[in-house]
Amino acid sequence: MSAYWLNFTDGTSGSCEGKTLAAAITKAEDLTGRTACGGKSLPYFAVPVIFQSGDEPAFCHNPVRCAGRSSCPMDYACTE
Repeated sequence: MSAYWLNFTDGTSGSCEGKTLAAAITKAEDLTGRTACGGKSLPYFAVPVIFQSGDEPAFCHNPVRCAGRSSCPMDYACTE
C-alpha cells in the first residue's frame, strides 16, 4: 500500500492509503463524502491523514512539495 496526497473540489487536501491512486481516491471519497479532483503519490503520509491501515507516523511535512515523488527531496529527510 502507498500514501497519496489527494486534492478535493472544496479546496481541502489530505493523505490516504491505497494500492493505486484510484483506490485511494475511492476510499477517501467514501470516508469524507467529498469529491477528489486529483492526487499524487507521497513518500510518507502527511497530516491530515484520511485513512491509513497501519500506525506509521505522518513523516511528510510538506506534502505539496513532495507530491509525485518516491522519496523525500530534503537533504536531511523530514528534518529541514
